[in-house]
Amino acid sequence: MWYPPTLMTDRLILRSLSRKDVKDIFSYAHKPIITQFTLWAPHKTLADSKKYIDRYVMDYYREGVPEPFGIIDKMTNQLIGTVGCFWVSKQNKSMELTYVLSDKQWGKGIMVEASLAVIDYCFKLYGLQRIQCQCKAENIASYRVMEKLGMVFEGVLNNELFHRDCYWDMRSYSLLKKEWLLTHRKTGHAFIRKAENGDEKGIHYAHMKSIQEICVQDYTPQQIAAWGKEKYNFKMRNKMITQDHVWVVELNGEIEGYGHLFIVDKEKHAEVMGLYLTPKVIGLGLGQELLFYIKEMAKVLGAHELYLSSTKTSKRFYEKHGFMQYEDNKCFSIAGVEFEGHPMRHIFS
Repeated sequence: MWYPPTLMTDRLILRSLSRKDVKDIFSYAHKPIITQFTLWAPHKTLADSKKYIDRYVMDYYREGVPEPFGIIDKMTNQLIGTVGCFWVSKQNKSMELTYVLSDKQWGKGIMVEASLAVIDYCFKLYGLQRIQCQCKAENIASYRVMEKLGMVFEGVLNNELFHRDCYWDMRSYSLLKKEWLLTHRKTGHAFIRKAENGDEKGIHYAHMKSIQEICVQDYTPQQIAAWGKEKYNFKMRNKMITQDHVWVVELNGEIEGYGHLFIVDKEKHAEVMGLYLTPKVIGLGLGQELLFYIKEMAKVLGAHELYLSSTKTSKRFYEKHGFMQYEDNKCFSIAGVEFEGHPMRHIFS
């Protein structure tokens, strides 16, 4: 079964929930002040908190949905709330953000900090077009969080919800992909996003530049000439983007790297078909981040193993991140020039 990964922020650890968290969840979930605007009732006993984990939480995890992450205070190592996203529409690449926080932690900016990490994770992993969030119109604290997250107010849905014997108006907010991208682009720093139509040529040239300027240290001039001067093939790159899972590294509007995951459904394993960075973004931890999203998507889709054929240049990188060579090097040729690949495998625990 899939479990959400561990995400880190300045003050928080975001991780999957388990039965060990029952007491911490009950410590805030039983309070009327916490549940006055929620759709769920106060937990009356520890059994209610256990049922929440066994049914609600684990059902989502089984579906590969990041709802919810437990919010852990680094200072106390205590679980103080939850935050996550569930699907509104996979077809339309839309999710909804949900959150709850212990009243002892209100007013510290914790929910904004936790939500930003989850929003970033979901946009990057799934290539979302939209994350929405709603609350009862009277829940001022909740919609202030949405505003601080940079979400756009879309309006009030009058009498949209019948709950607890009355109708409630609901305030609706959203954050679109274009707004999320703009926030990252304004920083001037390199960042990772899911590839989209229009990235084909940028992916190709980043690939060639990586071979010509980084892999050159480990290969002969003849090998680099055969390998690093591949002609641009739009159909091949477009098929890669539309049928597989591809992430790109963007810097100042240019693509400076990519990672490519191919799922072999019948065999329950997946393959890393490529992970390349240009010199502009080497040493920034982006290779590790690309591999993180490749692994995450493979696990979400139910793969048990992740395979690749490593270059000489990348072999130590993959070994550092849990891959092992499982058989002898394999010989192959590109444009009549011989190469050796290192067959490597990572088994998910």
